[in-house]
Amino acid sequence: MNRLTLTVTFLSISIMLFGQTLKKFNYSDCHEDTGNDSTKIQVTQASKELTIITLKTYAPCSGNFVGEIEIKSIGILDLRFKTKPTQYKNKKGEIYELIEVADCNCLFVFTYEISTINDLKQTSITVHGKTALQINQANSFKEIKVEFDSIRR
Repeated sequence: MNRLTLTVTFLSISIMLFGQTLKKFNYSDCHEDTGNDSTKIQVTQASKELTIITLKTYAPCSGNFVGEIEIKSIGILDLRFKTKPTQYKNKKGEIYELIEVADCNCLFVFTYEISTINDLKQTSITVHGKTALQINQANSFKEIKVEFDSIRR
């Protein structure tokens, strides 16, 4: 009984101290014509109890995302999103899931509404464990110039 009480007490304190929850998650339509846009993170304090984070970044064109957040032990908020599986029923009534895989990326604007975050700085936010700078470096393309010799034989 003492172990159960200790476990419940620990969980209650953890939830109070680290009680950030993702209240709402939205994303825009795919922006295909993006030029050289880069990943950007913007933090807006909507109220004492709600923080809104807008993330503009590249993701698979298929969309159908679900958002997640993770608080790292060193005070970093990690924003995450993944493709949500679509559920189907077959003729037997069995449910199965399919994930649509896209072979392209386009720019999306993700909105995370998170409760009980105080004094959050943009520099303490990552996306799938990477900073905005790291994401931009991975998505930058170098122009390759190809010249053909026009000498004929």
